[in-house]
Parts: sequence; C-alpha cells; structure tokens
Amino acid sequence: MLAMKSPSSDAFKKAIDACMEAKFVHLEAMAREQYAIYLNTQNDAELANDQIASAYWLFQDWGAYGKALTLSQKYDFLTVSEE
Repeated sequence: MLAMKSPSSDAFKKAIDACMEAKFVHLEAMAREQYAIYLNTQNDAELANDQIASAYWLFQDWGAYGKALTLSQKYDFLTVSEE
C-alpha cells in the first residue's frame, strides 16, 4: 500500500520483495500488476510486460483464474505464455 501512496520503482521492488519473503503469493501478484501499470506510465514497456507475465502466473498459482483470464484478454502477449 505504501508503494501506491508514493509510487516509485524502489517502493514497488521493496513491496514485491516483502511479499515474496512472506510467501504472500496473492499480494505479490497484485503488487507486480500495479508495478507494471506504474512502469507503463514511465514508458518502460519491456519491464512492465515482464511484471504482467509474472503477475499472471502468480494469479494462476493462487487460483485466481478469473483474474488471470482478464489479464490474458487485456495483454495479447500473455496468450503466447499460456501455451
């Protein structure tokens, strides 16, 4: 939530690392998705796509298949990842 209050790459990386360390897959997925949105505003599409792909697989691991499906419909490059 702190990364959302004052968005920066450093803040998102710290949030993602904390979620990974605590094994909070659901929060890590959400943090990576929000980080990707932030990265798109910073014109870093390549890293944003990496974060979306990671979020997609974390949502799958978490069992949030509807959310994963929504991401795959929004981001065409994810359909290649599904195969």
